[in-house]
Amino acid sequence: MAGVPVGYPHTPQGAAEAAGNYLTILNGPLMLDPAKLSAAIDEMAEPGARPQLESQSQVGRREAESLWGVQTARQQGQPFLFMTTPIAYRLASYTPQEARVSVWWVGNVGVAGHQRLIALFGVSTATLDWHNGDWRLRAYDSGSPSGDVVPALLQAPTVTDGIPSQLVEYVPYGSGS
Repeated sequence: MAGVPVGYPHTPQGAAEAAGNYLTILNGPLMLDPAKLSAAIDEMAEPGARPQLESQSQVGRREAESLWGVQTARQQGQPFLFMTTPIAYRLASYTPQEARVSVWWVGNVGVAGHQRLIALFGVSTATLDWHNGDWRLRAYDSGSPSGDVVPALLQAPTVTDGIPSQLVEYVPYGSGS
């Protein structure tokens, strides 16, 4: 509904899947369409969280425009890429009523004729409540550019088994764990 996957299992893995999908929606192309994003927030948010999530989305939209001009590109019909993909997660806490999930993600941004394609890696934390038979987003922290978001071009390549050593407690999405 409204472009939002819903109906997650009432399990730690269900909460992690919800967190990854919800953060992808809040930080992807839907962010650039306020009406569609508002409908998506209605689907995924815990009812009391809606105003805060709307406010955070407006701030994110303004930041994305000031940094990369994605809203202008969209309005002018220029090709652009603006997406976030969850890579791995760590359950910071879990009870049957509440889960805090830290998500390691990669974001890609590119605007035709504006600048080169960039990739950013970061960690965001989602707090979810079990509400009316599904995991609903209550809050999220996108981290800070100084501590949780690192442009890919500044990251030194390292040999890993897929997850950097700083994230050893994170579980790769799609691993079945």
